Amino acid sequence: MPITLTQVSKTARSELVLISLGIISIILFAFTIYSFVKAPGEENASQNQVAYKNTLLPGTSTKDEVVSSLGNPKEIKTEGGKETYLYSSTNQYRSHEVQFSQDTTSLVKEQIIGSEKGKLPDFIEKYGQPQAIIYGSHGTIAPGHFWGDKGLMLFANVNDGRLIEIWYFPPQSLANFLKTYPNFDTKEPSQF
Repeated sequence: MPITLTQVSKTARSELVLISLGIISIILFAFTIYSFVKAPGEENASQNQVAYKNTLLPGTSTKDEVVSSLGNPKEIKTEGGKETYLYSSTNQYRSHEVQFSQDTTSLVKEQIIGSEKGKLPDFIEKYGQPQAIIYGSHGTIAPGHFWGDKGLMLFANVNDGRLIEIWYFPPQSLANFLKTYPNFDTKEPSQF
């Protein structure tokens, strides 16, 4: 016996509650599957990222969070459409810098004197070998030791391991980092 459209219509109306519950169940099931598939990657990226002062994550932290954590900056600079907050450091000639892209922290440059934060071997022991050595503003004396998956780069003296500067940034590949900062290169410069 063939089913008519009228019979289907009557059944749908009489079973509206069951059909609605079925649709809701399918949506919840799809959302659950999506959260299991999507969330671990996002959590791992932020779990691997090294935070500045244990609280600020470049790419995530806002200006308000920076001010609430570090206080008001001693100076604010605007250059090339980017805003930078300057904070006092132990180096009287160089300030810590917190750069913003719109309202979000994009880069933190921490100035280091001596071994106040440890030495390069301490970081290698903690994070493993750097993914790359990058040459830039500190030349061959203190190249950048790059951990892109951690959002961390240390400029350290290759002879004694003494740190000069630490950069914190959103985790990214070496290729993306070099696109963002074209003044850096993985090739050792022949002249400085």
